[in-house]
Amino acid sequence: MRYELAHLQGKTVEGKTVNFVVFNAKPINNTASARDELLAALMLAARRAKLNVEAGGLIYEENGQLQCWGDNFTRSWIENNGIPSFNKTLDVS
Repeated sequence: MRYELAHLQGKTVEGKTVNFVVFNAKPINNTASARDELLAALMLAARRAKLNVEAGGLIYEENGQLQCWGDNFTRSWIENNGIPSFNKTLDVS
């Protein structure tokens, strides 16, 4: 399956640079475990594709509303900056 993603850099409140990724990907089920499983698989695939990523998250639509799932840094970045433009794709088998 092919996923769109945004590969980004941001700064923590302490000023540390974080390389992170936001995937345009919806889990099969609307459960925390399904979201965690999908994010873990996509993060592993991104690292195998040689992307430098320390954090990540999912963006998807559920019941007509945009949802964000991931670590605190990524969720906070999206809340403050909005949905990024997806600039890459990742094929995952």
